[in-house]
Amino acid sequence: MDQEAFTSFITRNKAALADQEADPMTAFSDSINVALYNRHPRALSMKADMLDKIDYNKVMELYKNRFADASDFTFILAGNVDAKQLLRLSNSIWVHCQLPSETKNSAIQVWLSAKDTSKITS
Repeated sequence: MDQEAFTSFITRNKAALADQEADPMTAFSDSINVALYNRHPRALSMKADMLDKIDYNKVMELYKNRFADASDFTFILAGNVDAKQLLRLSNSIWVHCQLPSETKNSAIQVWLSAKDTSKITS
């Protein structure tokens, strides 16, 4: 993301949040959240003035630090698939995506459904 896209994102969201704050149900919902969660930071409703506190450089630093090493990522796939075929495909995807990894020997594990608790590891 570049600075221009970030600025556009902030501007659009400020307008949307300002419109939202004009709705009486928003005030009611905020009151309920304060009563239930005692102004806990993770339960606060986003307000337009909060967007001014977002620092583009800090966001980019956090992003780069978090995605610098994908070896501890967990990917969850759901569906009717063959476990061995899924393992083969996941190994192929891991190699071709070239996800950054500080761990050279990151093992790919395929856990089957709750009915079948076996595990296949590459």
